[in-house]
Amino acid sequence: MPDETAGHWRFKHGLTREVIYQAVGLHERRALHLHIAQVLTQQGQAHGLEDLAETLAYHCSEGQWQEPAAQHAERAGDKAQAASALDRARAQYGTALQALDALAQAGQPQALRWCGVAEKLAMACVFDPLALPDGVQVFERAVDMARASGNPHVLGRALYWLAYIHYAKGHPKPSVLRGEAALAQALQVGDDRLAAKVRGMLGQALHAAGQYPRALQLLDGALNDTQRQPKPASGAAVGAAYSLACKGSVLGDQGAFEQAEACFHEALRLLGGGEHQVAASVRHWLSVMRLWQGRWAEAQHIGEEAARIAGQVRSRQQLAMGQAMASYARWKLTHDAADLQGVREATAWVEASKGGLATSLNHAWMVEGALAQGRHAEARHHLHKLWRRVRMDDRLGEALACRAWALALAGRGEHARAQRYLRAAERSAQARGSLHEAAANRLCAAQLARWAQQPARASAALEGLGATFEALGMRWHHEQAVALAAVRFTASASAN
Repeated sequence: MPDETAGHWRFKHGLTREVIYQAVGLHERRALHLHIAQVLTQQGQAHGLEDLAETLAYHCSEGQWQEPAAQHAERAGDKAQAASALDRARAQYGTALQALDALAQAGQPQALRWCGVAEKLAMACVFDPLALPDGVQVFERAVDMARASGNPHVLGRALYWLAYIHYAKGHPKPSVLRGEAALAQALQVGDDRLAAKVRGMLGQALHAAGQYPRALQLLDGALNDTQRQPKPASGAAVGAAYSLACKGSVLGDQGAFEQAEACFHEALRLLGGGEHQVAASVRHWLSVMRLWQGRWAEAQHIGEEAARIAGQVRSRQQLAMGQAMASYARWKLTHDAADLQGVREATAWVEASKGGLATSLNHAWMVEGALAQGRHAEARHHLHKLWRRVRMDDRLGEALACRAWALALAGRGEHARAQRYLRAAERSAQARGSLHEAAANRLCAAQLARWAQQPARASAALEGLGATFEALGMRWHHEQAVALAAVRFTASASAN
């Protein structure tokens, strides 16, 4: 309908607008877009173009006015990034890259400028890598362009962001490899600031890969660098918060839960009450730690809060992971099939979108849940997926899945195979230096001995286990151990 006061047409339905838009010839559409962009530019020069950046980027791009399109799209992306509107930021940076490609094809070299925009795109993607339809190709191209440019500083930053995107997408091995290359490049050119950033990211990647000793060394170094700054910028504080969360996760996995709690407490303090992408990530790792301790209700609450924040900042992977954690924790409390469905749906969505960070946990949860429901084909499917994650050095869910499979096999009388899976769980715990997994493995060993009618082995496994669980704050597991110790081993015990 016409809007005479505004001097333009408005449509009640987007489909109507689209039909009319497509009815206009391509060349005429481009000319109209170009005219609108020129008029808006003239009008905006008197009052500033900042508020018109996104509109100008759209009309300039559609009107094939490439140089202004690149400028306005990058500016609009910056504005959206500052507001944590990551979906809008990604779209605008993508428009800017397309415009720069068009300028390059017209004979205007844009390599360094293109790499600069790609860096900003990476910042908008690390918290939602599911938004990358082509995986890491954009950032691999940025590395190639940076190397061809001959600028060693740009190459170091391009390698850093490629490593970071690999990490965010759940590729620990290539993330560590690219991170090492970025660190070497930063040190070679004497870029101390970049080297500090790379060390922090590399520590996170090594944490994801389960290489804890060096991960802690690098994470502590990154945190010390931040503390030495007289007044850390907000970005540095956010980075420190995530490094603290990763350190807390390492310490928790190793059984130092009190020290881990201090890390998470400080991480949340640094973030304040703001709803930032990292606020969801920190809560993800805190929820995982609660799951390790069997503190199901707390894990559920923290996972739900992480999902809420992720929804606010429009980070789809963080939203899905928060929902998966909360649903699994709720299922452990209720054993309701509807709660396990939440894990199933979130995991399927992340997998379909080619996400991956720590998704060995998702597949382990589904192995356990599917076996509990008698869905053996589904359990085998997720076990296969978990082995693929393990080959990529994501081993966080390995021991849990192996224990679940061992118990299922023992329940069918396949005691030799059950022991093989238990040994796999023990190797996984040993590789990570995970005290909580080692304790859970001992509980599993006692359960297997019960099924196999081996009271001496069960008693040996349970010896001192209650005190271990108490020391680790794993009260739910302690209750399981106490209940198992009370079982009488008779000829009919396997039916209990």
